[in-house]
Amino acid sequence: MTPDESDEPDLNRVWPGGTTWITEQIASALDKEILASTDYLMDFHPGPWGAALATIGYGADLPDEKVRRESLEMALAFGHPSIRALKMMGAFPGPRSIAGYAGSVRRIPNIGPCLGGLGFAPDVERGWVGQQVRGIQNVMRHFGMLDGEPEGLPARYFHFGSRGHRVVPSKGGYLRAGHGPEALMTEAAKGTVLGTVESPYTFERLEDLVAPVDGVLFGVGRDYMVRPGDWAYFVAESAHPGTAWIKRAASIRETADSIDHS
Repeated sequence: MTPDESDEPDLNRVWPGGTTWITEQIASALDKEILASTDYLMDFHPGPWGAALATIGYGADLPDEKVRRESLEMALAFGHPSIRALKMMGAFPGPRSIAGYAGSVRRIPNIGPCLGGLGFAPDVERGWVGQQVRGIQNVMRHFGMLDGEPEGLPARYFHFGSRGHRVVPSKGGYLRAGHGPEALMTEAAKGTVLGTVESPYTFERLEDLVAPVDGVLFGVGRDYMVRPGDWAYFVAESAHPGTAWIKRAASIRETADSIDHS
């Protein structure tokens, strides 16, 4: 994004850019100078300060079958147990995001690692950085850019097709996060109180943040001051069509086959 004092658009919604806004000019320059000679793309998105994410997205509706399949293989090779099948072209993040444009127009296989956040303990954040470095190397190994095979792959993957349920405060106050980063990728039953919002003035309990469905947490918050709508929790619904725990096969390609055919 290019936040200044004008009406500049979001850089991740203007691809392939243009000549009017500075944001569009940035996208245009990156498209011509970088994407034009790119074989594979990883578009990293951590959570904002106070919240963390844990999933690897890929475009399940990319129009080119080879690009879609290699994007799925990238997500599996990265090595994180949560894989999100995005309706990239029809819904989110959209055809004019860098991932949507690269996958559909430039035909570049890509993934969006959403892993980690800001404002957590240093050892927790270093752990997320380490996971992402290993993930980059694993994708490079899978496509023969580095020697060896992907390392540290999970025994099974949680593959889900929905965007997930956002559980966010409707009132401003202090978030008491009952489920922190240690709860990422754990199951939460419908009705579970994930956190509470308290008044910073009276310490009155203003609101409970409750899991709306049975699901898996792929986004959590920490204790911090929040406004209505600020990030707190994301729940992937277990019963949603396209959601399943997938056992890792002998190879990345065999695992991708099992997802393609499920």
